[in-house]
Amino acid sequence: MARKKRISKPVPEEPLESLPLTQLINPVLQHARDLVRLQSEARVRQNKFIEKLSQRQFRLFLDSIPSLIVHVGMDQHVKFCNKSCAEFFGLASRQVFGIPLWKLFSPSDYDAMRPSLLRAFNDREATFEREIQGKQHRYFHATVTPDFTSGSKGVFIFLLDITDRKTLEEKQRRNERRFRALARERAILLHRAREASKLKDNFLATLSHELRTPLTSIVGWTALINSHTLPPDQVAAGMAAIERNAQIQKRLIEELLDLSRISSGKLNLELSDVNIAGLVQQVVESAEPSIHEKHQRLHLKISEDIPFIRGDRERLQQVVSNLLSNAIKFTPSEGHIKVEVYRTSSDLHVAVEDKGDGISKEFLPYIFDEFRQADMSSVRKKGGLGLGLSIARRLVELHGGSIKATSAGVGRGAKFVVTLPISVSQEKSKAAHASRSR
Repeated sequence: MARKKRISKPVPEEPLESLPLTQLINPVLQHARDLVRLQSEARVRQNKFIEKLSQRQFRLFLDSIPSLIVHVGMDQHVKFCNKSCAEFFGLASRQVFGIPLWKLFSPSDYDAMRPSLLRAFNDREATFEREIQGKQHRYFHATVTPDFTSGSKGVFIFLLDITDRKTLEEKQRRNERRFRALARERAILLHRAREASKLKDNFLATLSHELRTPLTSIVGWTALINSHTLPPDQVAAGMAAIERNAQIQKRLIEELLDLSRISSGKLNLELSDVNIAGLVQQVVESAEPSIHEKHQRLHLKISEDIPFIRGDRERLQQVVSNLLSNAIKFTPSEGHIKVEVYRTSSDLHVAVEDKGDGISKEFLPYIFDEFRQADMSSVRKKGGLGLGLSIARRLVELHGGSIKATSAGVGRGAKFVVTLPISVSQEKSKAAHASRSR
């Protein structure tokens, strides 16, 4: 039996006016809530994107800074470092992350930084300047400051490269030192110039005095002799005085000429084999009248192994004569003088020592300078131009030797030692002279 198809009848719609108000509002509110939720989720996603973008931009900004920036936690492990920092230590940024500071910095640099780190971990900023070792050594001004931007406690380390400034400061200090040295040198040169001017004036006064004194005697005696009123014995005494004063003038002029020749390099040595032992003995014998006149005692000691040397006999005799005449001049009556000739392995020495006036420690460094005398007044008791020792030093140096003066002080005598080198040829020369003397 076939079933009959059931036909549903349409339900008639109710008019809106007849529906409850809540039934009409609820769908609208739900739709609004969904819309607000979607907008909120969109804003969150947008904020996260902006934050991520800001962090990326901030990182790019930090990487563009030439200063070194390091952020560490309480465990002193690196949480962040910028590109400049990683490049300074020759690492990639990812290699620096998590590395402890005592491995990132050299041990000495880390030890120097530790007090500043401890201060920063106690919420106090610290600064210092130091040369830090990375791929190369550079000077940095370091600022170690607490991290107040995050919840976790940490420290920022900012390293500003000041190498150029330090280099400039060091250059400035060198220039200042050089300027001070130049100023001191200028003051010294100015002082020396004034001293030289003073010495020149004193020398000219001394020279005029030394030349005028014998000249006055010569002129006086000449006038008396030419008057033909003197007896023969006084004429003879006058002629002796004229000769003696003429010799004094001759010696003064010779000293001036010698100094001029030596200073201009025009003094030529006439070299020959010189028997120093015989030369010294001859000088001592020539000085005996002056020694006896002052009742002085002279002790001469000459070693047996004294070789001949190659030199200018006349000039070497001039040196020894000057030293001995000074010893006689500055040693009081009945004083003692010692002359010694000896040798060492490669040198020959001539020493002249007296127990006379001595030399002050202030004047001793200048004893061989030209125109220098301990008493520069024109009423000096000893006479002379103050050139003898200077000429002696120059002559000794021309022979390849040296001369040295020592004194215990004023009133305690002085000792002059001439040192001349001995060569193999000079030893052979001594043997040849010895064989000829036989």
